[in-house]
Amino acid sequence: FLFSANKGIPHDVLKKIASGGELSRIMLGVKLILSKYAQLPTILFDEIDTGVSGEVSNKIAEVMQEMGTHMQVITITHLPQIAAKGSSHFKVYKEEVSGVTMTFLKKLTQEERVEEVAEILGGKTMTVSALQHAKELLKNTPAPVTQKVINDIEPINPTALPPVVQRVTQDVDRAPVPTPAPVVQRVVADQAPIVTPT
Repeated sequence: FLFSANKGIPHDVLKKIASGGELSRIMLGVKLILSKYAQLPTILFDEIDTGVSGEVSNKIAEVMQEMGTHMQVITITHLPQIAAKGSSHFKVYKEEVSGVTMTFLKKLTQEERVEEVAEILGGKTMTVSALQHAKELLKNTPAPVTQKVINDIEPINPTALPPVVQRVTQDVDRAPVPTPAPVVQRVVADQAPIVTPT
């Protein structure tokens, strides 16, 4: 891809000139376009907000929230603007159990969400202003979706996609699929620790 982020600047190869934030926004744009042409049940964004902040974070959150109206969107983020837009919020944290570091996943209540977003905003020390800002960010959060079933999912018809998206899907089809690392999972009550052997 040739790319230019600013008017009057010549286009160049994307990977040479795009910043981390620009790459994140381009990837989100490509996934947004693909999601409109393919009925995907779920899409996962792993820190797609890297290198962005402020108003750009709000726009990215709005795009992902809009995508969430017709598919399940799972986002791993460190930005409060994005964390606050989700209908559900899970916290990932690590603890040492019997000499082994374990990763836990916990669904947060509304009160816990306020505290978590405040911590993202201001660190471990809770301030009145961070809590107030977190409440403000969470004010317009959509209600949690209990279950959404997507029936009759049709395969992607590559000829119905724009040329750029056709090229991306062709490259993805040709890409080698890596073998996932073995993961041992043990479920304890409502928390799911995950241990990855080293």
